[in-house]
Amino acid sequence: QVIGMEEGVSKIAGMYMMLTKKGPLFLADTTVNFNPTAEELAEITLLAAKEVRQFNIIPRIAMLSYSNFGSSDSPEAKMVARARAIVKEKNPSLIVEGEMQASVAFN
Repeated sequence: QVIGMEEGVSKIAGMYMMLTKKGPLFLADTTVNFNPTAEELAEITLLAAKEVRQFNIIPRIAMLSYSNFGSSDSPEAKMVARARAIVKEKNPSLIVEGEMQASVAFN
């Protein structure tokens, strides 16, 4: 309410920055949105990528889940995979992988 939202943005999300020896990691959204839809998760992802660019960093995104690239056909895993597809539709040049477990990483 104090800061307001950017024109045309319908969702807010939290984002953390973790400084590591290999460089910063950005984590979104672990604080605000409970059980987002695929569309909401895609919007959060695109908003986070936009903010990461403000640091002059090319965003490389991992869509986290308990499933690895279709290893589960649960509705939750399918939702994360659908969110990734929406992100790629809206921004094909964005580097985004998933759904993947948090223990899986890429450079």
